[in-house]
Amino acid sequence: PVAKNEFEKILKAEVKKLLPRPIEEMTLDYQILPGAEGDKAQRVLINAVARDVVVFYTQIFQKAGITLDALESESTALERALIGRDQNLAMIVDMGAEHTNFFIIDGGAAITHNSVEIGGDRVDKMLSEAFGIDLDLVGRFKQDWFEKLLTYKNSVTKEEFLAFLRPIVEPIVKEIEYSFDLYLRQSGNIGKRPEKVVLTGGAAFFPFLAEYIADKFNLKCYVGDPWGRIVYQDGLKTTLHAIGPRMSVAI
Repeated sequence: PVAKNEFEKILKAEVKKLLPRPIEEMTLDYQILPGAEGDKAQRVLINAVARDVVVFYTQIFQKAGITLDALESESTALERALIGRDQNLAMIVDMGAEHTNFFIIDGGAAITHNSVEIGGDRVDKMLSEAFGIDLDLVGRFKQDWFEKLLTYKNSVTKEEFLAFLRPIVEPIVKEIEYSFDLYLRQSGNIGKRPEKVVLTGGAAFFPFLAEYIADKFNLKCYVGDPWGRIVYQDGLKTTLHAIGPRMSVAI
């Protein structure tokens, strides 16, 4: 802990060592994180964004005639939509088309972010090659096939399906293991236990994946519901559930 008038000066001096660009070209936003009882160190979570990125998005809003109140990272949006006020240690796995992002959430804040170049596009390519389907038609085939797998689980066993898509599943599982292991070795985190893994993104409805992760790490794992804190008509439930993983950041 340091005096208030010294805080920002020390913060900028520390952040300067880590930034990929000069600090004058960056916009900084920070929050002081609660420390463990008796912890003498002060932990600060910092988001650093290039000023030209901020200007780019600000201009979009100006041209749309909308007053921009604030900009924030996707990790903050995902945490708010899927974790809320839960203070327990968790991870959000955001499975996009080209990348899968891993965010560790602790004390209600997104603390770490790792990424691997694996996503829904790679699944499409594997299915296209395996079944001889044109890539343009794979999306429809995948949706139908996944629905059948989830409805009639006896048609293909979990082991057979996961073995077929092992090149996708294994890197995701390894990254979850690596991220948690690294985080739990840090000072102040020893003894903590992860409570859950929340899946989101366009590829989150991957059959058997949540079940496999839950068994592998002995914790809860499920597809997150960003509509969980939103009031809507009951008749929309099925449709909203189907598109939910793709809407988490926007919500």
